[in-house]
Amino acid sequence: MAMMDAEPLFIDTNILIYANVATAPFHEQALNAIKAAHQAERPLWISRQVLREFIAARTRPQTFAQSSTSNVVIERVRYLEERFQVADDTAAVTGQLIKLMEGLPKIKSLRPLKCFTLKRWLAAFMPILFLTAYAHLRNHVGRG
Repeated sequence: MAMMDAEPLFIDTNILIYANVATAPFHEQALNAIKAAHQAERPLWISRQVLREFIAARTRPQTFAQSSTSNVVIERVRYLEERFQVADDTAAVTGQLIKLMEGLPKIKSLRPLKCFTLKRWLAAFMPILFLTAYAHLRNHVGRG
């Protein structure tokens, strides 16, 4: 049971992939990070979008692993649903994302983003994604 004052942690698809595939880059780091958070009794969250991305990634070959069978992926998704709190996609979540985006400098198109390095992209957009997830979690922690 998670402690109420422990900081919730949202787990991204990539971290789940790394933790679930022994041949994945950063496998040990991802697995250890999830284990440490669990042992610290932090509430661990994923979203329905993360589950969809996990299914898509595990049912096609990766540079570090072959695709898994449907039965294996189904088993893993059910396991993840049991082990993590799952944030549902709702209109409220989309509304919060739109509010956050309205506070950003206007971008005429996503085309200029092609020149961003991954590091610059993460620096620019990850806070928005985390804030959106955090806002959603704050509204749902302690419910149901």
